Amino acid sequence: MLVLLGTIDLGRLFALAIGVQNAAREGASFGATKPTCVSAASCPDPGNVTYVARQELGGDPGLSVSVACSPSCSSSTVTDHTITVTVSQRFTPLTPLIAEIVGTSITPTASATAVIP
Repeated sequence: MLVLLGTIDLGRLFALAIGVQNAAREGASFGATKPTCVSAASCPDPGNVTYVARQELGGDPGLSVSVACSPSCSSSTVTDHTITVTVSQRFTPLTPLIAEIVGTSITPTASATAVIP
């Protein structure tokens, strides 16, 4: 029974890691089309990078999203710059054995970079 629960926990972690990676890619892809819309402060939901990335994991407010532009995304004439979206989410295993092996929490993190055309 413990092996089954451990397998379920590892499956949950794997699914979360894939979701975090997809959220970063989706955010970077959206950010490349609307580089000045980084957060709700610059553009209202649903038209900003943070919102789009969170929606990839069902709108989870616990999802940490950070956006960086190189050199800057503050002007409307941004071309040939890059936007990098980094996403992370805390995972807490349900099985005590897995928690003992890997710790009480793991934070899968992923980044994606896109060129602003």
